[in-house]
Amino acid sequence: EMNHGFWLQWCRPFMDAAAEIIVLQLPEWEKSRGIFEERETFCKLGKPERFLGWPQTAESLADSIRHWNV
Repeated sequence: EMNHGFWLQWCRPFMDAAAEIIVLQLPEWEKSRGIFEERETFCKLGKPERFLGWPQTAESLADSIRHWNV
């Protein structure tokens, strides 16, 4: 069954490998159980979080990404 538990388990290896979480602040993102759990996981792993406001143009997004230390 493709429920919340399935997706959280599927995403876990990516969360472990990621250096940080970037939260896209779409309307009502604060109500998302998945985002809440992913942010909590990153916090427990001591990994930073970054917020990306919405709407943001593709050009400004690309500019932001160019300045990240990846």
